[in-house]
Amino acid sequence: MDLLSDRITRFLSDCIALLLTKHPLRTSLGALTGIAIIVVDKVAVNLLKASSDPLSAVSQWQVVLFGVFLLHLPTLFRLLGRSSEFPEDVELAFAALQRAKEQGISRTQLNVAYRKVCETILANCVAASQSVPHPSQSESRSEPPVPKR
Repeated sequence: MDLLSDRITRFLSDCIALLLTKHPLRTSLGALTGIAIIVVDKVAVNLLKASSDPLSAVSQWQVVLFGVFLLHLPTLFRLLGRSSEFPEDVELAFAALQRAKEQGISRTQLNVAYRKVCETILANCVAASQSVPHPSQSESRSEPPVPKR
């Protein structure tokens, strides 16, 4: 049985992996955006000789985290807007295999079925990649003539 602390730890670990492993550029640019907001705020306060700082109620870490959040918005929209990474027929095959697993299909038969689905996906990917000409294939490379001595 999973403890609540184990689930929280797993969730936080997945979030950190998403931020640092999958999208490191967005994360670092988001941190830089937050730092830039802090710098612009401090310069504007000093140049305008303002008596109050608009970001004084917010810590600098919160501004940096806001920058990271701002740059990860496209990732959030893509994750929320996309239902699946696979085509519908592949999703139906996976759902059928899940139902078969629940009905008691043997582990060996299940592995064979999953392997067939994966081989079909790979075959479709290879066929799709071969139908699109690669730039190096479309250019005919002819060697310049070698001068005779």
